[in-house]
Amino acid sequence: MASRSRDALRRADGNVEPVALACPCVRAAVPACTAPTAEPAASAWPWPETPALSPSRGIRAVCLTRRMASPAPLVTTAPNDIADVVAFLSLVDLTVSGMDATTLRLWLVRAGSGEVVGTTGYELSDDGRHALIRSVAVHPDHRAAGFGSRLARVALDRAAEEGARTAWLFSRRSGPFWRGLGFAPAERGDLAAALAGTQQVQLFRRTGQLHTEVAWRRALTAS
Repeated sequence: MASRSRDALRRADGNVEPVALACPCVRAAVPACTAPTAEPAASAWPWPETPALSPSRGIRAVCLTRRMASPAPLVTTAPNDIADVVAFLSLVDLTVSGMDATTLRLWLVRAGSGEVVGTTGYELSDDGRHALIRSVAVHPDHRAAGFGSRLARVALDRAAEEGARTAWLFSRRSGPFWRGLGFAPAERGDLAAALAGTQQVQLFRRTGQLHTEVAWRRALTAS
């Protein structure tokens, strides 16, 4: 996540009971979600920490909070989603560079209204062993429900599945959130060296922003 997040994720974690899925996912390319007939107890909620994976589009099962009136599948960002993603990331004050880059893995969540309410993603290093976590954000109207943590874990787990062994990110103001997910402060020079080819590192070098950033890292283990 870029340091420009400011307070975008400081209140993204919490513990609100999720609501059962009530209809199929909206993406035609993704298999329909299983729709429970009644809301399960919190302890029996079937959405795991790492959502199920679809062979066609990626992750299809996603958490809903009581603030969300309709199902919200987490889907791979398509070209026609980019403008909405850029607008959303601008709203929450995150870096929007390279949203259309082929090296960026990016997912989004839309509310029933079609509005983007969450994103998550990462870029891999050239050797595939390092992942730069970025674009992890939750709409202000849907925070304090654990949504941010789940989105972050999606990026971490998928990066590990792709072979990354270290996750990195930039964040000046969301340290407590990332510490809660196992991150520790790191040398920004080490991050920039490991992920020199990523869109975000290249942008920060060009703009001179790199020397003001705070870097974080954690180990990844494939499940």
